[in-house]
Amino acid sequence: MAYSLQQSPGEYTAAFNPLTFVTRETDTAITGAANFRYLCEILIGGSVIAKLKAPIRYGSANNEAVFNVTEILASYVGTDFTPPSSTAITRQPRLVEWSARFGYENGTVPVETTGVVNFNNKFSWAACLPIYDFPTFLPADYLTASGGTAGAKFLNTLSTRKVQPSEPHTLHALFGTDTANKVFEFKAYGPTGTLLDTETKTHNYAATADRLLAVDCTFEDVGFSVGWPDVAYYTVQVWPSGYTGKASELYRFDLYAECSKYDPVTLHFLNTLGGFDSYTFTKRTVERLNAEKKTYERDPFTYSAGAYSYNLKTGGVQNFNTSITEEWELNTDWLTDDEARLMEQLQFSPVVYMGANWSTLEKVVMPGAEFERRYNRDGLVQYTVRMRRALVDRRQRL
Repeated sequence: MAYSLQQSPGEYTAAFNPLTFVTRETDTAITGAANFRYLCEILIGGSVIAKLKAPIRYGSANNEAVFNVTEILASYVGTDFTPPSSTAITRQPRLVEWSARFGYENGTVPVETTGVVNFNNKFSWAACLPIYDFPTFLPADYLTASGGTAGAKFLNTLSTRKVQPSEPHTLHALFGTDTANKVFEFKAYGPTGTLLDTETKTHNYAATADRLLAVDCTFEDVGFSVGWPDVAYYTVQVWPSGYTGKASELYRFDLYAECSKYDPVTLHFLNTLGGFDSYTFTKRTVERLNAEKKTYERDPFTYSAGAYSYNLKTGGVQNFNTSITEEWELNTDWLTDDEARLMEQLQFSPVVYMGANWSTLEKVVMPGAEFERRYNRDGLVQYTVRMRRALVDRRQRL
């Protein structure tokens, strides 16, 4: 018997992209027995959550089978967001540790042989790379410290942002298999690049769930001893304690202030990398109420004390069930190409929240299936997006 895995996912994998195994058994006495099937068991926390069986793949010259476990892992990863606070770094639930074991069954009365080959301690998180990015995507580029590279990227779409002092933002970091505490370092700089203040926040490692973390990067929440306009920009960098040689990339926020006659609307959304990005709309906002009404026709006559008479107050068409949804039309400023891609991710994100701070997030949906782009002479693009509250309001039902 020589059972082997010819192909398997890496240690860290995007849960919503293909996760495939290719298995091979070279002993023809086993593969040629009656009712032969390959087995694949997926385990989380040591418990089997799924068992798959596959015949030898049609046309395989090596008696191989293929298992795609994407849908199984994706259902356990989820897309929830745990908001951070100004003082705490929060672990995110969108990462799962899993393992797999392989074997086969055969015989006139099929008998299972499991655990012939094991595949242990792997991690998947809620990333879903576009088809043109997935073939060249390297998780190591996003793993800080153990298993990754120096300058690992955050799980955010842009590497620098232009923000207002009160504008809420988070950064998401993915960590390797080390168990060290995680240190986030914030530095504030003046207009000439002079370092004005340094603040650090530490997250104490406790479990594998601490390998996907979010930190609040809102300028006014960091705790800097100096404020805007003395601070022109600030940076964020993260590393596990004792691994400064493999710190993350340096993420920069440039500060500005804008006095807008419109109330700002901030949306937070799951991006393709499995992190959450934010964007604050400060331009013209149009609010609409859309109602769905059910009606019936009511008898316009009333009966009283032997009299049957016409009644203007009760008869005719009657509304009896009305549901109301609030929809907003939001407009961006002129955006660069990178910022435009951020808007496209917002439009097609499966999870979107609205809220000016982390304690009052509200679920919303983006109903539009297409975008309208408007370019200016400099090649900048402006977007109009539509957002709808996920909760439906109702009126009295007769």
